[in-house]
Amino acid sequence: MKLPPVKEAMRKSVSILGVDSTIEDAAKLMVEEDTRTIIVNNKIGNPMGLVTGGDVVKAVAKKLSSKTKISELVSKELISVDSEMDIFEAAGVMNEKGIKRLAVTEGGKLSGVLSTKDVLRYSPQYIIEFSHTLDKLDGIIKKL
Repeated sequence: MKLPPVKEAMRKSVSILGVDSTIEDAAKLMVEEDTRTIIVNNKIGNPMGLVTGGDVVKAVAKKLSSKTKISELVSKELISVDSEMDIFEAAGVMNEKGIKRLAVTEGGKLSGVLSTKDVLRYSPQYIIEFSHTLDKLDGIIKKL
C-alpha cells in the first residue's frame, strides 16, 4: 500500500502577508480567502512563520489593538515538510511538534500548507485499505 504524498492532500493556495501587516489585515485576509492559516514573510520576502485563526482570536481576547503587527502573533519557527513526503509521515511531524499545520515546500520553495484536517480526509480510505491488507495477511498466516 503506497501512501499518498503531501502534495496530493495539501492546499495549494497559500495566503501570505508581510511581517509588518496587522492583526486586522490578517483577519480580513482570512475572511476574503476563506482560510485559517496565513504564512508570514519576513522583510525580504521569505516565509518565517504562520498565523492562524486561533492566534487572531487569542489576540482579540487579550484586547490587543487591531493595528498590532502580526509579528507579535507569528509562530517562532516555520516547520515545513517536502511535498513528496507521505501524508502520514507528515502527520507524525505534526504530532511530534504539537502543531496542526505545516508549510509544504517543493524544490526549497513554499508550495502549500498541510493541516490535520487535510490528513484526516485521507485517513478513512487508508485505514480501510490497511485493514483489508491485515485480513489477507491473517489468512496467509493461518494457512502456514
